[in-house]
Amino acid sequence: MTNKYEDKTNKSEYINRVSLINILMALAIALITWGIVAIGFDFFYDLNDDVLIKDILSGAYTGTPSGYNNQMMYPISVLIAGLYRLIPSVPWYGIILMGGLATCVSIIVYRLLCYTLNIWIKLAMSVFAIVFILGVYLDEITNMTYTVVSAMLATAACVWVLTDNNLRLRDNIVPIVLCIISFNIRSEMFLLMCPYMAAVTIIKFIFDLSKKSLRNLSIIATVILAGIVITFLIDTIAYSGSEWREYRRLFDARTEVYDFTGIPEYDTNEDFYESEGITREQWQLLVDYNYALDENITADTLEKIASYVRSGEAKDANGNPYTRANVGIKTAIGQYIRSIVDFTAEPMYMPLRLIVTLLFIALIILSVLSRRGDTLVGLAVVFLCRSVPWIYFYYSGRPVERLSHPMFFIEAAILLTMLCQTKIGRLDKGLVYLTLILILVLCVVNLKTEWSETDWQMREREEVNASYEKLCEHTTTTEGYYLIDVYSTVDYTEKVFAPQVDKSNQMLAGGWMAGSPLDAKKEKDYELAHPDAARVFVVYDRNRWNYSEIAR
Repeated sequence: MTNKYEDKTNKSEYINRVSLINILMALAIALITWGIVAIGFDFFYDLNDDVLIKDILSGAYTGTPSGYNNQMMYPISVLIAGLYRLIPSVPWYGIILMGGLATCVSIIVYRLLCYTLNIWIKLAMSVFAIVFILGVYLDEITNMTYTVVSAMLATAACVWVLTDNNLRLRDNIVPIVLCIISFNIRSEMFLLMCPYMAAVTIIKFIFDLSKKSLRNLSIIATVILAGIVITFLIDTIAYSGSEWREYRRLFDARTEVYDFTGIPEYDTNEDFYESEGITREQWQLLVDYNYALDENITADTLEKIASYVRSGEAKDANGNPYTRANVGIKTAIGQYIRSIVDFTAEPMYMPLRLIVTLLFIALIILSVLSRRGDTLVGLAVVFLCRSVPWIYFYYSGRPVERLSHPMFFIEAAILLTMLCQTKIGRLDKGLVYLTLILILVLCVVNLKTEWSETDWQMREREEVNASYEKLCEHTTTTEGYYLIDVYSTVDYTEKVFAPQVDKSNQMLAGGWMAGSPLDAKKEKDYELAHPDAARVFVVYDRNRWNYSEIAR
């Protein structure tokens, strides 16, 4: 006969064994998923933005690792730069992106595996997880970008909190850390995830209407907010110099013009341009995104263009009102509603949009059958919260895949978690199994298409990269300071595990780092070391690189 202490010890040991099994299975799922991808493809950075961030952090850009990349918050940037200083040969940035994605997948799967003790169901869930990740996120795994990693960290945090029963601070250190890292990696993406995190917070309170849960949720949110505020303060101090402040003003104005307002035609807006002292040549540099070639193009220049477009006075090439600026809120809401009811619109969101719809329908039916009013309210909260970033997307005119796919993914993760938490009877199991089978079929079908498209995309990347590699061969062997046409390199990216290339004597003639103190110091250092070196503008035209010397 055992005593109470032995029973408690045995129960604790059993829980630890089950938890260990769940952890090992979750890690195995991530390993198998990334192993399958590694067999079929190389790993690339998705955008040349990621390449530039990596070059700055690693020291390939200036010769010395730097935390001043402006896209990520300074604390995590200086940490990664420090890793490059310790071991320069390791591709730390790529490893952190890949490791972040794999870790998030492992966390999500681990938390969901805890809902069953049946080993066969665990195995079925593992197969489902592998097919699901490959079916909807193959492109994000093979072509990595910091934006998606930031979103995945927030997603893992949401699933963790949603599956936690006690909501004690010590049990939620992981989601707190995940949120703070997410904000550090891409603050804008973290803010887009905030409505979904708010939905999770409200749902947890609805499921447990008590002062204790409200207090615990408030404590968790406060700690996350404190971490964000500290990060923001450190970042502000790091960029507090007058040169960096002016650069950030230029950066914000550049974002406004190139991402939102656009640049109106010169001929039909000649009165405006002449009144502001913007010449046709400067306008052409702005259109070509090579504004760094003219030091007289400043933050003021870009702010005036953005303000002019926002005023509604700008005209297009035909003299009609220029309409690239934000659409009205009513139009944005209309586009959002259409995206929900019309599945033929925006096929780039499939199959995630259809998966989210299936999960919503299944949960609504289960809630009605089981008379779970709290679940119905929770679904309404998810829908209302997800509407906020989507309406903003349509309002701003920027529903790009690297932002929208993670938004669908976090929504699917929340709904799948709610499905796991729903108590179902024998009659309800059929609906759950049918929903999961339909999702599995969608993922398999999409995986077949995505696999072929990814294979084609990899070959395209190799061709584009081959031309840029020729440029790098020239710049590393021929003295000169090279300013490269931005649009000639816009499709270029790099393999994550490729050898590092010295780019200390090349710089884009525009883009988000142009006009920064880092660029100014880089060019000045090169001129001091090579006083007789030419300043060369480079553009890719007619399948060849053209070099033309320009004045200093």
